[in-house]
Amino acid sequence: MPTTEPTELIDLSTDPLAFGPPEATVWKKYSPNLEFPISLLVSTFFLTSMFALLVGLLFLSLGSGPEKKVPPISLAEGGDDDSGDGSAGAGGTPNETLKSPIVQPPSTSGDETIKNDFTIPEVKDVQNAIALEDPNADSVAVAPENAKNLSRLEESLKTKLTGIGGPKGTPGAGKGDGQPGTGPGGTGASGTRARSLRWVMRFQTNGGRDYLDQLQALGAVVLVSVPPEKKQMYVFKDLRNPKPGIVATDAELATYSQQIQFCDSKPKSGEEVGRALNLNFVPGEFWAIFPRGIEEELAKLEKSYRNRRPEDVEQTIFRVSVVGGQYKLVVSEQTDRLRK
Repeated sequence: MPTTEPTELIDLSTDPLAFGPPEATVWKKYSPNLEFPISLLVSTFFLTSMFALLVGLLFLSLGSGPEKKVPPISLAEGGDDDSGDGSAGAGGTPNETLKSPIVQPPSTSGDETIKNDFTIPEVKDVQNAIALEDPNADSVAVAPENAKNLSRLEESLKTKLTGIGGPKGTPGAGKGDGQPGTGPGGTGASGTRARSLRWVMRFQTNGGRDYLDQLQALGAVVLVSVPPEKKQMYVFKDLRNPKPGIVATDAELATYSQQIQFCDSKPKSGEEVGRALNLNFVPGEFWAIFPRGIEEELAKLEKSYRNRRPEDVEQTIFRVSVVGGQYKLVVSEQTDRLRK
């Protein structure tokens, strides 16, 4: 009888493959609560937040430096000053903004220093002529900017605009600065013509239209020499609605010769103001004539600045500011006259 060998019993609990692959998946076995995707999202969010924070701090650090201000645009002095102050014409001039010091801006006041060289023949002729007509003039002081601008005028216009050989002004009433005849049209250093030669006005402006608006606020009339001969001048009485082509008569020039005058010969000023005046050419300079009320205000400011007599002053520089159509005048600088 064949013998049957006993069958060896296999412990199935120790053999996980005995009945096929395990029922649980890898995700169920090692990540039953989604730890991996959650940790991936949290890590990504954390790194993104840190990067955004670093970028933000970088921008804040770049923007925390000293504030940079854009210099105002100004028009110039009556010279080749590019800084912004205007210059004096026969009566002062803008800070090459009028250098906007009057503008300017226009930049502000980088006023160019002009040597007081009275060897310019045209200027000496004016001084000598005034001395002959007005013995009290005592060798009229001429501001450097004004001397330069006078020398640019055509001879016949210079005679008309300065009133040389013309009718004398009528002394003003009262003793506004302690001298007889101190009003407009007076004599000596207190005369309108003498003031016009030593006074300088500086404006701070932002373009030609703004320049005209400021002059309008002071009640000014603007004159521009007519090319090419420049023996006549266009006159602009309404600066809000300028109409070129109207030529000033000799009678009008005679009247303007007895008022405070200002000239700006800066190239940029001529270009911008010429455009605002609707001119079809670029004027080399333009002149502004101010009413007598402005002269009286300037005379008081000059006298009260350091209590000097007009005859002891070589040059007085005024700054003009206009806000909301209202002007303000102040003395910014005054030069003593050196007696030989």
